[in-house]
Amino acid sequence: MMKFAILLSLLMMGTAFAQDLTVEKPPTAGQAQSDAQKKLDAERRAKKALEEAPITYSGFLVDLSRAERGSRPLSLRKPVDPKTDYKNVFFDEKTSRPKGFVLFALSF
Repeated sequence: MMKFAILLSLLMMGTAFAQDLTVEKPPTAGQAQSDAQKKLDAERRAKKALEEAPITYSGFLVDLSRAERGSRPLSLRKPVDPKTDYKNVFFDEKTSRPKGFVLFALSF
């Protein structure tokens, strides 16, 4: 009787963990060709978008790395230039008050 109960529980457990089997049909030649064309078009659009809108790097750390001498951007003897003095300062949009410094920024 005990063997029968174990056998019955094993059979019921096997059906409880059964999974549905889905069979995918291979794509036809026309579908494969259209999928390949779509992928090629997407790659071309992505490459064109990257070429049109170059990525620019900015910020205080970029200015330091591009300087001829490392101490030049930090010099206090440099004359005041209102166009470039605030380019690495982050301002609050609502209050227009300085909120922080831009160390590194990416622009697309």
